[in-house]
Amino acid sequence: MTPKVFKIPDGKGGIIYQIQTPDGQWHDTDEAGNILEKPDPVREDGAPLSQKCPKGERKKAKRNASPKDRSAVNFNLHFPGEDYKEFSDYVHWRCIFKEECSKAGFLIGLAMDIVRKDREYREFRKKNG
Repeated sequence: MTPKVFKIPDGKGGIIYQIQTPDGQWHDTDEAGNILEKPDPVREDGAPLSQKCPKGERKKAKRNASPKDRSAVNFNLHFPGEDYKEFSDYVHWRCIFKEECSKAGFLIGLAMDIVRKDREYREFRKKNG
């Protein structure tokens, strides 16, 4: 029994003829149902393309800079929604009525004040630093 030849539009105004074998594979054919051999793909310079190309090594988007090279470090800080709203409103109010500041600048200033005022930590740094 000869397999049925299917006409399939190629999306470019042409038609591709294919048959399906009993094992479920599709093969390109001519109008009569004769299986066509697929030519090996060829590059523009005429060299054949291999079927599977080895994957290249992944490149890191950024190299980690040594601590000496860093002038600033980024990190994420997650606030609960209501706390963030209150904090944001306070910094906005402070910018209007007291001094110009950013949220990050304000947090860094508070954190560094706490670090500088901690006597136990300063003593620890003197002994181990």
